[in-house]
Amino acid sequence: MKTIRMCSKPLVFFMFLLTLSTVSAASEFRYLLPANIVMTLEPGPVATGSNALFLVATLRAKVGMPKDVEVFFEATPDFKITPEKASLPQLATSPLTTQLTVTPLSASATVTSSESWIRMRVVYEPDYTSLARVAENPSKYPDPNERKRITDRILKNAKAHARQTDAVRYFPQIKQRTAE
Repeated sequence: MKTIRMCSKPLVFFMFLLTLSTVSAASEFRYLLPANIVMTLEPGPVATGSNALFLVATLRAKVGMPKDVEVFFEATPDFKITPEKASLPQLATSPLTTQLTVTPLSASATVTSSESWIRMRVVYEPDYTSLARVAENPSKYPDPNERKRITDRILKNAKAHARQTDAVRYFPQIKQRTAE
């Protein structure tokens, strides 16, 4: 009686490699550093008869009290944003809220252009002591190797007084054109 081979050696080897890579990929993960701050840019009050866009920028600390906080408000070149900058020595637990006015610089520019955006960029020194406390919590970071990696990174950044940058962008809605 003759036996028929169902698999060739290359196919078996390929299946073996595929299984190995799937198993190793499933077991690899990285924790992210704890979030320091929360930022939002939201529509503000609408002024009748104005072609400006009004936004409310909110910034609050999520962990500890970040210090030397600089907030930059930026937009695409076809707009002017007021105010352009804010700074404070320390971000306390209560949120910082700023009213923004975005004005078109030319008659052809509109606040509803599909390529337009407004950005809030925040540069600050995190509260590294509070971040380390969060990272050392086994219930939030159960893997001891990852917990150590994150804690070591936080301590290294604290020693260097490393500043961090976070940003959020707002894209104005596009108005639907009506048939004339």
